[in-house]
Amino acid sequence: MRLSWTTESSSCLTVMTLVGFLSATTGLPLAGDGCEVGAGATGGARTHRPIRYHYQGVLMQRVIIAPHMKCNARCAHCCVSSHPKDERHLEDATVVRLIDEAIASPSIKIVAFTGGEALLRKSFILEQMRRLKRAGKRSTIVSNGFWGITEASARGVLLELADAGVRTITISADTFHLPYVPIERVRNILKVRDVAPEIEFAVNICQSRSEPASKTLDQLEGLLEGVHINSFNITPVGQAEGIASCEITYDHVSTENLKCPGQVLLFSGDGQVYPCCSLGVINSALSVGDANELTIEEGARRIECNLAFKIMTEEGLGWFVEKLKRNGDERFAEPFPVVDACHLCSVIFENKSRISELRNDFEEYKAQYVSER
Repeated sequence: MRLSWTTESSSCLTVMTLVGFLSATTGLPLAGDGCEVGAGATGGARTHRPIRYHYQGVLMQRVIIAPHMKCNARCAHCCVSSHPKDERHLEDATVVRLIDEAIASPSIKIVAFTGGEALLRKSFILEQMRRLKRAGKRSTIVSNGFWGITEASARGVLLELADAGVRTITISADTFHLPYVPIERVRNILKVRDVAPEIEFAVNICQSRSEPASKTLDQLEGLLEGVHINSFNITPVGQAEGIASCEITYDHVSTENLKCPGQVLLFSGDGQVYPCCSLGVINSALSVGDANELTIEEGARRIECNLAFKIMTEEGLGWFVEKLKRNGDERFAEPFPVVDACHLCSVIFENKSRISELRNDFEEYKAQYVSER
């Protein structure tokens, strides 16, 4: 076994039947359901069907569910601003319905649970995981490890998760979590992880300039053999907007043509469906629908048929920055520092009015795209 280390952004990383080009709900540019997409079989009449710009079903292999946003911690860096009294949540019936859909779908292989702190409702989450296991699906979970109070308690929870079919556990552990989850609890979990050899372990470490990932790694020394380490910089969104700018590492500038690393469906505890699990997405205008109403299949279709997601993935975010600057948006008049592509994306799509600014640009891009098909 070996220690696996990466340093990357924590991104992990779809519309109603439409009349017209822009969704009245999300404001995002969409292909629409009546686009001409090419000559028919006889070479004469053009066919009319939704344009799926990308993915072709690959998007459907994994779905992320955040049943609630409540957390036992109130971390200063939290991108979704979770806290112990947070009441944002999905209805239980919605979570059950999403699991039903995942089970029924031959495409979906993995359902990932996150939060908030998902294991605050351990019994309910385990029940959904067991249903997935019986259907031959895999589960993963992100947790802050609050349940590792002792080695015995950690062992008990790991056995329950393994029995429920969990195949990956990612523990969030860093300086920001320490006031709420002592590092010894994470150490307890890692000490007894051999009780569940079928589970892969990862540790997420958010770092600032004065609190680098190395500090957390030092505290976990001797326990990380075979554990995947994902270190990433603070993104100034959500609760982290209150962190001093001098603590944030800005590795890029807005004028770089950064590209979106990709999309994945997130049914969030704030009641919305998002196209990724990046640090900034919940604070953006990128919702593609109501989580209590949208199906997994329709959510995937909305992303696949969405022109904005095609552009940010293939052309790069520089396309949006250039157009917004040309259109006179003061935010983009001069280059500004950004943490990564996901941070820049959250700035570009921080409100619906900015999306509206790009309407004509989307129309032109769409017309050219259709003409070349």
